[in-house]
Order: sequence, then structure tokens, then C-alpha cells
Amino acid sequence: MKCWKLVKIYLNLVYIKITYVDRAIESSNKVFTEDVTNYFDMFSRIALIEWLCFMAGMILIEILILFPFISKLKNEIWFTQSMINLIPTKLLLENKKLKENIIGRHNVNALIVM
Repeated sequence: MKCWKLVKIYLNLVYIKITYVDRAIESSNKVFTEDVTNYFDMFSRIALIEWLCFMAGMILIEILILFPFISKLKNEIWFTQSMINLIPTKLLLENKKLKENIIGRHNVNALIVM
């Protein structure tokens, strides 16, 4: 008799597990996967917004800092080139030290473009 009582209790526990616990686990798994999916969708949107802000910042830095610097550098290069053009070519060809200091040892024929 005692054995039948234990079997009956065990079967009731199995029935409760099948009907309630399994459904609760399935429901919690479904809620968990939906929340994780929503989180990663939100995270990808935030990452996209951060990347777009970074790229906009880089373009803004390039426009505000790099372009004026490059134009100033270009003006300085033209100024230096015009100063070098003021030196007579004959003087540069005759004076070897002056030629090496202005043109450099690597590119001696660069000045004779005229």
C-alpha cells in the first residue's frame, strides 16, 4: 500500500512537471530569446549611431583642421619655390655647396626645369 502511495505521488509530480514546469520553462525561454534579440537590435542601432557620429566627427575635423593646414602648407611650398626661383640658375650650377643645400644630394637636376 505504501508503495502505491509513493507511485501515485511520483506520477502526480511528473504530471505537474509536464503540465506546468515545462510550459514555464518554454515561456521563459521564449521571453529570454525575444529580449536578447531586442537588445542586440538596439545595440546594433546604437553602434551604427556611434559609428556615424565618429565618421561625421572625422569629416568635421578634416574640414576644420586639415584643409586650412594643407592650404597653408601649399602656400608655404609655393613661397619657398618662388624664393628658390629667385636664385640665378648659373649661380646654383657653379656653387656646388649651395646646390647641395638647396636641392639636396639626391635630386641635383630637379632645379633645371626651365
